[in-house]
Amino acid sequence: MFVLPVNGARKRLPQQQGPTF
Repeated sequence: MFVLPVNGARKRLPQQQGPTF
């Protein structure tokens, strides 16, 4: 699972769905 600052800032979705780039 990739934890990116942009991922948490733009969309607060669970990491179970998959990495969002």
